Amino acid sequence: MSDQQFNKDSYPPSPSFNPVPETEIIAKQSKLGIASFILGIVSIIGFIISIIILYVNMVDIIGEFPTEESVMAIEDPEVIVESMIFPVLFMLFFVVASIVGLILGITGACMKHTRKAFSIIGIVLNALLFVGFLMSLILGTFSQVVDGI
Repeated sequence: MSDQQFNKDSYPPSPSFNPVPETEIIAKQSKLGIASFILGIVSIIGFIISIIILYVNMVDIIGEFPTEESVMAIEDPEVIVESMIFPVLFMLFFVVASIVGLILGITGACMKHTRKAFSIIGIVLNALLFVGFLMSLILGTFSQVVDGI
């Protein structure tokens, strides 16, 4: 061994030494999750606005707080149907949009190597609107059945 001496202290290399750097996978937000989140917020706001428009139209026609007696007292029922058709169609549109958002959120939550925060929030918002709509539909139908008995 000429000029270079073998240093026993430097061999084997220390455990912190890694000749190949490890690449970390940086998880990005799921684009489907972001779309689900946006659809959830737009659907809830649109649904609430549709309910307000429906209520304002009914008050405008009846002239007071709409009750069953005041609605039945109107001679021309076509006026009520005409005032209800667009808000109800908008409600159904926003419910369908929330179903699409729910599907996008579930798909975004199942993707690998992505963050799931927006997907989970989108699932919650869209499910909240969809389940709320179903519950109001069931309760409305149930109240009609009870009143008919």
